[in-house]
Amino acid sequence: LLQSVNVQDRLIDQFKLMAEYDVKYRYQARKALTENTRISLGKKDGLITVEADAYSPELAADLANAHVSELRRLTGELALTEAQQRRTFFEGELKRTRQQLAQAQ
Repeated sequence: LLQSVNVQDRLIDQFKLMAEYDVKYRYQARKALTENTRISLGKKDGLITVEADAYSPELAADLANAHVSELRRLTGELALTEAQQRRTFFEGELKRTRQQLAQAQ
């Protein structure tokens, strides 16, 4: 998720990385961002570690923190989508049950 095109494009826009990396095309900025970012998952503790390299330590820290913010945003969206799907399913079940009840009466 963190290395998806959607997340990378948001970070490229947020930090103006096309200018930072001095590239003309977005795919080049994505490649540079991927090369300058390391994301790992701890096998024992399950912690996600994000490391970023940049010309300034501030930008590196901001990029790493922005990855974490994007993960929070995405997991929130996914949870909402899942809840919406469950609601739609249960609404359909309720409608069918009401129809069956009406037919039985």
